[in-house]
Amino acid sequence: MENEVSNKMAIINDTRKPLAARLPLECPLSISVTTANVCNLKCEFCAISNKEHKRNKSFMELNDYKILINRIVESKWHLKQLVLVGLGEPLLNKNIVDFVKIAKSTNKIDKVHIVTNGTLLTHELSDKLIEAGIDVIRVSINGLSKEDYLKYTGVDVDFDELIDNLSYFYNHKNENTKLYIKIMDYQIENKEHIFEKIFKNISDVINVEYLTEMDVTKDYDEITNEYSKKGLKGFEKVDTKICPLPFYHIYCNADATISACCVAGPWYTPPALIIGDLHSDKLSDIWKSKSFNKFLIAMLEYGKNAADPVCSKCKAYLSYIYPEDVLDGKTQNIIKQLQIKMEG
Repeated sequence: MENEVSNKMAIINDTRKPLAARLPLECPLSISVTTANVCNLKCEFCAISNKEHKRNKSFMELNDYKILINRIVESKWHLKQLVLVGLGEPLLNKNIVDFVKIAKSTNKIDKVHIVTNGTLLTHELSDKLIEAGIDVIRVSINGLSKEDYLKYTGVDVDFDELIDNLSYFYNHKNENTKLYIKIMDYQIENKEHIFEKIFKNISDVINVEYLTEMDVTKDYDEITNEYSKKGLKGFEKVDTKICPLPFYHIYCNADATISACCVAGPWYTPPALIIGDLHSDKLSDIWKSKSFNKFLIAMLEYGKNAADPVCSKCKAYLSYIYPEDVLDGKTQNIIKQLQIKMEG
C-alpha cells in the first residue's frame, strides 16, 4: 500500500528523500499560505463549521502576498513548492490568479499548488489559472452526488456542473500541470469504483484520503470511527513523538505573520506558534532565529508534547508524517547542527 501511495504522491510532489539525512535545512522546502479564512462549504469535519470557534474571517491582501514573495526572493531561497491554501477556500480570494502569476514570475519556486474544493472553478477561471502557470490543483471532493454534498457539506452543490468544470480544466491544461482529485474514505462508503469511474479520466491522479483530527474541539468519532487507522494520504500511521513538519515547512498567515506549523496557523484565531512577521522580519532571519531553533531542538529532545502547549494538543501531526520523514531515534546529530547554526 505504501509504495502505491508513494507513487501517487511522487507525481504531485516529486520523490521524497529521508528527511533526517538532510537536516538542518538552509531554507524550508515549502511554504503554505492562508489565502482565505472563509469558505463556501460547511464540511462537518472542519473548524469553519464549528460554531464554538470564533473565526477571523479574513483574506490575504495582495500587498501582503507581495511582501511574502519579495522576502523569498531577497532571502535567495529556492522552494520546492508554495501552497495556496488556508482553512477556507482559496478560490474565494479575488487575487488568486495574481498570486499564482507573481509566484511563478520569480523562478524561485518549483511548483505552485492550490488546494481547493473545486466548486468555484469555472471555465474562465481555469483558463486564467492555466495561463498564470499553476502547477498543481488539488481538489477535495466531498461526495459523489448532489445529495452527498448536502449531507457532508451542508450546501446544495450542482454536482454535474462541478464535474464539467473539472473536466474543462483537465482537458485544457498543459502537460506540466497536474490535477489531483481526492476524497475522504468515509464519504464514499465502499463506492471506490464509482469514484474511479467518475474521475479517473479527468485527472492525473485520484486518491482516497483519510480523515485527520484537525479540530481539537471536535469529537471525530461522531463523524466516523475509521479516521485513526491511516494517515491522511493512506500511509500506515507511525508511533512517533517528534513532529517533522516545522523542520521543512512553514506557514504564512493571512496577516503576513509566519507560523511554525500549517496546523497552528489557520486553525487558530489568532494564529498560533508565531515565529515572525514579514512586515518587519526577513524570512532568512526568521528561519535562523534562536527562538525558532530552540523550539526545533525542544521538539527533537522532548517530542511534540513538550515542545509547545499548542503542539501538545495537536492530534493531526501523525496523519501528516510520510515514512521518509520520521525523526525519532535520529536526533543527536541534528541537535548538534542546530546548536552550531544558532551560534553562527
